[in-house]
Amino acid sequence: MHRLEFLTPLYRAALVSILIFTSALTLGNQQAAAEEELNEKVYIEHKCFDYYRRPVLNVRNDSLSDVAFSDLMRHRGLAMGPMMIFNLKRLARLSKASRTFFVMHECGHHALGHLYFRARGRFAEQEADCYAIRTLIRQGTFTLKDISDVQNDMRRFAKASLYHVSGKDRANQLMKCIES
Repeated sequence: MHRLEFLTPLYRAALVSILIFTSALTLGNQQAAAEEELNEKVYIEHKCFDYYRRPVLNVRNDSLSDVAFSDLMRHRGLAMGPMMIFNLKRLARLSKASRTFFVMHECGHHALGHLYFRARGRFAEQEADCYAIRTLIRQGTFTLKDISDVQNDMRRFAKASLYHVSGKDRANQLMKCIES
């Protein structure tokens, strides 16, 4: 008789899942460890409030084409409340500093009222970047090394779009946020 045959299928599946997860961490799967850290620390524990001081809901969607996105929950076309949507698989590829920065960037969209006042485009993105970097520095969360890590990730991964300047330009603009 196989060692797991005496367990019910549900318990067997749970046990196998735990063993697979434990093996992945034990074997040094850094991406799994980074994603787990992100789940526990940055993603779930982060508190964000919108322009009207309402709490912002964090939602996971790993099919998102970007690392994160801010929106308003809707029901039958009516805005129901603020939310930040995160692709944890994409975030896990970034440094811890960049993950923290991008969570705060999305929070910035809500805190600055971008979703309520229809602020879109490059100005809104730049404003959210400045909000994020200034807030993290003011809180004492970010050091010069953290800023450098964020800039390096921006240069490596960020692409120009309708809403964003190139990663190189975006990284350079972070210093202007700090200086002003």
